Amino acid sequence: MRVTPDNVDTLLHPQFDAAAMKKAATKASPGKGVNASPGAAVGQVYFDADTAESKAKEGCGVMARPLPSPTTSMA
Repeated sequence: MRVTPDNVDTLLHPQFDAAAMKKAATKASPGKGVNASPGAAVGQVYFDADTAESKAKEGCGVMARPLPSPTTSMA
């Protein structure tokens, strides 16, 4: 089984029907979680917060998302 360009293309677009999202937004939410959806990004990956922080200070673009638990750099 091979991944086709169409398979990749589906990951780069909204994953929910707009009407369904609007309908769901009017109802009470049963819970909360960390938002996630397949997507694409280009750049360097840093697997620890200290390296990411030092690279950000050097002017390198660092993409990050807040997580519920603090890291050593955040303490």
